Amino acid sequence: KKSLPAMQSFFYICEYLGVTPKEFFDDENTDPTALREFIQEAQRLDAKSMEYILGIMKELNSRK
Repeated sequence: KKSLPAMQSFFYICEYLGVTPKEFFDDENTDPTALREFIQEAQRLDAKSMEYILGIMKELNSRK
């Protein structure tokens, strides 16, 4: 009979990899570290700067 690792072991694995459990299972996010860093920096912006960056992101995504 096979057993799964304990949840605590899973959390240690996530910590070692530098990802959250949500990021571990998020197969659409190809670079969780960069996304986390982007969000941390974005949280420091004022509303006007955030709107500017959001506009750039939307423009870049519309070109795909």
